[in-house]
Amino acid sequence: MSDEPEWLDDDIELAKVANVFLQVPYEYGGMGSVVGKQYRPIKDFLKWNKLDVKYWTPIILHMGRVWASELQKDK
Repeated sequence: MSDEPEWLDDDIELAKVANVFLQVPYEYGGMGSVVGKQYRPIKDFLKWNKLDVKYWTPIILHMGRVWASELQKDK
């Protein structure tokens, strides 16, 4: 058991997920446009950070697609 308060566990996990999201390289589609985050590196980074791969992979993939669509709107 950890000496940290229970409520802090969620904050630490979300901080790790945010860090994973920032570290994973983008995936590029046709004509060099960003389409999301790369699937395999997401799984690897989640494993290395001891996060639930099955739970977080689809969430981070979706986050990457949303991020990419927002980048396209700015152009």
